[in-house]
Amino acid sequence: MKRLWIAIFLMLLAFALAITGCCVVNSQAGELIKKFDAAVITAGKGQKEDTIKSAKELKEYWHKRQTVFKLFVRHFDLEDFNTALDDLTWLAENEKYDAFLSNCRICRIKLEHIAESETINFNNIF
Repeated sequence: MKRLWIAIFLMLLAFALAITGCCVVNSQAGELIKKFDAAVITAGKGQKEDTIKSAKELKEYWHKRQTVFKLFVRHFDLEDFNTALDDLTWLAENEKYDAFLSNCRICRIKLEHIAESETINFNNIF
């Protein structure tokens, strides 16, 4: 009987972790998407200093939240996102606004895909 209760407890714990992972990824992706939208608006105005500032803020915010994503999302889903995000500061400093906007859109699409494809499953836990 003790084994049954332990098994039930472990299954409930795994289910709670799966739900938590799904909720956390969706909320963090939503926050990042808002920040990318703000960066697109800034770059669309052609303001170099503000665009550089928003690119640096995006990178700082991502580096703070990166661990959470790596816990709950498959790593190969984040590779293209990381590559596009790493180029943003350089593009802003060199006033390549079209490429900056393109990279912001790529990052936004990747985040939307990650958030939409995040389902409650045990693959991210075990």
